[in-house]
Amino acid sequence: MRNLLLILILAGMACTALAAEPSLKIDKNDESLIQELRLSPEKYLLKYVSLKVKFVAFKTNLSKEAVASGMKHDTYLGLNVHPVPLDVFMFKKGANLEMKRGTELTLYCRVMKFNTTRNVRYYLLVDRIDSEDKPDEKAGDDGRNMKKSGN
Repeated sequence: MRNLLLILILAGMACTALAAEPSLKIDKNDESLIQELRLSPEKYLLKYVSLKVKFVAFKTNLSKEAVASGMKHDTYLGLNVHPVPLDVFMFKKGANLEMKRGTELTLYCRVMKFNTTRNVRYYLLVDRIDSEDKPDEKAGDDGRNMKKSGN
């Protein structure tokens, strides 16, 4: 009886581990995936997605929904990226805070839902970031694309 119980527990753990393994969305191009995330994020709830975006800046404040759902300023960091699929958050611990504006990133993240009762909002929680570390040389300080002068 003990052995049977142990086998059932191990089988349940194995099934949970297989179900929790990240499955990245690579069957769609980034623009169509971003559009789908904007229109119907509930289809991707708790699923892993990968997106190619450009880094704009770190957000200094968390949104009201983020704070109400239990996110703390000392634990989470908001990312401002372009194009914006949903709000993007990551853990501060281990974050590369030296990213430059215009750097192309590949975000590997999970679609999550804020735990608030007022309204339903979804966000992306970053698991990993791959950076090409090549800042956009044409991006000006004001965010508009400007040509560099040859002088």
